[in-house]
Amino acid sequence: MTEQDQEVRVLATARLRPDAQADFTTVAATFVVASRQEEGCIAYDMLASVTDPCALATIERWTSRGAAIAHLGAPHTQAFLAALAMASDGTPPSITLLSGRAETLA
Repeated sequence: MTEQDQEVRVLATARLRPDAQADFTTVAATFVVASRQEEGCIAYDMLASVTDPCALATIERWTSRGAAIAHLGAPHTQAFLAALAMASDGTPPSITLLSGRAETLA
């Protein structure tokens, strides 16, 4: 099995303007549903911080690096990123690919 064929996890973070938070929830929910239907998606969730609801994070699992990269180029992802840019507080989003062996800590 090559590195390209191994399951990957992605952690992405972003910050919204407080005035954009409520309207962005609908955009985010639609995006998550579409992302979960993509080929290669194992899991996809978007979370808001309990201490700072303007701080968002996505936690993603993909069957391969190729599937994760294809997700970035998908039309619904590009539309979401454009909407995010409009709702952002100006902090650049962060996308981190996590690879390697997953272990349970407990």
